[in-house]
Order: sequence, then C-alpha cells, then structure tokens
Amino acid sequence: MKRQILTLPELAEKVVELSDRMGKYPTHALEHAGIHKQYLSKWKKDYGRKPYYNEVAKLAEYFDKPIDVFVYSDRDPQVHIDKEKFDQLLDSIQQITDTQQTDIFEYKKRIA
Repeated sequence: MKRQILTLPELAEKVVELSDRMGKYPTHALEHAGIHKQYLSKWKKDYGRKPYYNEVAKLAEYFDKPIDVFVYSDRDPQVHIDKEKFDQLLDSIQQITDTQQTDIFEYKKRIA
C-alpha cells in the first residue's frame, strides 16, 4: 500500500494537535523550525509554500517525533503515556475474559 503524503491542511492540523497535547502554541513550533507563523493559517486554507526538509526535521525535533509523522497521513503520532497509566492499562487488559476477547475481535472484523 502506497503511503499518502500529508496535505497542507493535514500538516497544519498535525502541528495544532501536537502543540495542544504539549500545552504549547502551534506558532512556537513553527518559529522553532524557522517557519513564519503566518504559514499555519495559510496551510489550513491549503495554500502557501510547502515546508522544506530541514523545517520538517526541526518540527520533528521540536515534538520529539519521527519525521514521517509530518510527511505521511497514514501514520498517527506516537502517544506517550506515563508508566503508571501504562501499568493500569495492562492490568485492565489482563482482566479481559476469553469471551470478551472473542467479542472484541468479532467486532473488529465487522467494522473493518
């Protein structure tokens, strides 16, 4: 399957989403990458220049994400979860009964 390149509006959405998760302004990420902050609003409207490779690399560095997060639309940003929450999640998963697991997999097949 060929991976789809992010559109400019998708890139803008990605920058906003990741900034929100960090509690930062999206314009700070753009400034760190050497991109004028006005490009965020232009990208949302699907015009303006596309970012250069070094700018994408700096966005990845700023958000501590792989570069392809800012290039391809079929890859979600990695979610960082603290150890305590991860352990709680694992405990919950381990408590799922065999019948519940079967139901989950059957549901997944239906919606796929």
